[in-house]
Amino acid sequence: MKVEIKGFEDFEIFGEVLYIKSLSALVIADTHFGYEGVMAENGIFLPKVNYKHIIEQIESAISKTKPKMIIVNGDIKNEFDKVAIEEFTEVNDFVRYCKQKELQLFLIKGNHDNFVDSLKALGIKIFKQELLLQNFLFFHG
Repeated sequence: MKVEIKGFEDFEIFGEVLYIKSLSALVIADTHFGYEGVMAENGIFLPKVNYKHIIEQIESAISKTKPKMIIVNGDIKNEFDKVAIEEFTEVNDFVRYCKQKELQLFLIKGNHDNFVDSLKALGIKIFKQELLLQNFLFFHG
């Protein structure tokens, strides 16, 4: 469902995905890829729906907007002190997905995003605290 807010014509919201027209950018946050796998390691078994749901939301927004970039505003993964196998798999799948869609990928590090600097080798632009694009400031609080 498309939501328009008077005075905010530069923005469109598609489910949990924000589109900024002047940047031609999708913005998402707190994806926590690998969450279900991490929970399973701790004996809590949840259906694996998070990654699929996020991709469906992004697909819907892409079909309506044709963006050039995607900004992940923190917490692309879930664990604090390591990279769980499920996180590694889903984050890498997400990077491949963005490349397939020809989306430039930006990541502002969140408090869960330890050990993600190696993703720079895959072409992701990683920002430690904030990202300023035109007159938009992105940071993970």
